[in-house]
Order: sequence, then C-alpha cells, then structure tokens
Amino acid sequence: FQRRCETSGWSEHEARKFLENLTTRPPAYLRIPGKGPQKLEAISGAALEHAPPGTQVQDLASQQVGEFLEVRPGERVWDRCAGAGGKTLQIADALKGQGRVIATDPREHSLERLWERATADQKSVIEIGRDP
Repeated sequence: FQRRCETSGWSEHEARKFLENLTTRPPAYLRIPGKGPQKLEAISGAALEHAPPGTQVQDLASQQVGEFLEVRPGERVWDRCAGAGGKTLQIADALKGQGRVIATDPREHSLERLWERATADQKSVIEIGRDP
C-alpha cells in the first residue's frame, strides 16, 4: 500500500497534521450485490453477520474494476489475475447465470479460495482455467 501526496507549500503544522491522520491500512469496503461499495470503519464478525447473502469484503479498486466493465448477461469475460476471486465473483453476479467468466492467475493455488467463496449460482458461470 502506498500513498503519494504533493506537500510543497504546506506549513510544518499542516504537514504534521496530515501525517498524524494517515492510517497504515486502506479503508475496507463491502461489496453487497445490487448496491455500490459500502465503506466499513472496521471489519468485524458482527458487521458481516447481518450482511445480505453474497456480501464480500473487497477493496474499492477491485470493486471499481468490476463496475467499469459493465458486464451483461451472456458475455464471456477473462479475469486473468483472479487471485482469491473478488472480481470474478462480482462478474459472475453480473452475468446472472448467462455467460462465462474464466478465472486464471499465475499463482494457481490462490484460485482454490475463489471456488470456496463462490455460491452455486456463481459457480454455474465460473470456469477456473490454467494461466497460459
């Protein structure tokens, strides 16, 4: 995780105040099917316990990639860096049971977590492939 900020022209007080407010971790977000990203102040079992089915903890950048694609039912999508599958699951939801998302990753062992996280509906459109 890295942040970059232009601070030229800041007073010493402004720079110190800014540094005091930095966190070492980016904020966490929930991906709730049918809703936009939901920012979490802290991830806890209680926060997730009452979340709707299909809710995933996923960083904002990954959620934005899924939204940017504007996947429609019937399309075929290749998630070449699927990892544990957050984007793949988001794409599978958007396909609504019609189409295919092929998930590959150079670290093939990471794809095991994807299949564990997927619902039956998501599995119906997910194909785990080998990275070429």
